Amino acid sequence: MDLSIRPVEDSDLDDIARLANDYEIAKMTACLPYPYTKEHAKTWLDYLKKNQHEQAFAVCGDALFMGIVGLVHEPEHNRAELGYWLGQDYWNSGYMSGAAGMAVGYAFSMLGVGRIYARCFDINTASKRVLEKNGLVQEGCLKKLFIRFGTAMDLLCFGLLKENDRR
Repeated sequence: MDLSIRPVEDSDLDDIARLANDYEIAKMTACLPYPYTKEHAKTWLDYLKKNQHEQAFAVCGDALFMGIVGLVHEPEHNRAELGYWLGQDYWNSGYMSGAAGMAVGYAFSMLGVGRIYARCFDINTASKRVLEKNGLVQEGCLKKLFIRFGTAMDLLCFGLLKENDRR
C-alpha cells in the first residue's frame, strides 16, 4: 500500500467522524470524545484553521483516509508534540509507524525543532511500539494521571532529540 500524509481537509470530515466514533480508539486517547460526531470533527478542524502552531495530517493508504497524525509546534521551547490515531481496521499493520515517522521527519526538517515528544497510556502497547519504532525513548511514567472512562491510567512520556534521530 502506498502510504502518505497530507494536510487535513474539509472533505475529510465524514471519514474523521466515521473512524473516530469508536470507543476502542477513544479509550486510548486523552481527549477524543465518544461518541464522536461530524460536529466534533468540524469544531476540531475549525480550531486547526485558527491555530498556526498545530498541524494535522490525514494518514492515507492508496489515497484512502485511515486516520490522523499531528504535531503541536512549541517554537518557544524548540519542540513539537506528536499525536495520532488510526481507524481500527488499519491497526497492527505498520501504517501508523510509517505515518508517525513522516511527521517526525517533517518536525525536524520543516519545523526545525530540536525535540519531539509524545505521550501514551501504559495499556496502549501498539502506540508504545509506534513511538519506539520511530526512535522515541521512554523518559518517564506518570502514575494514574488520567481518569479515562472511569479508569485511572498511567501516562508514559517519550522523547527524541534531533541529534539522536537515526533516519
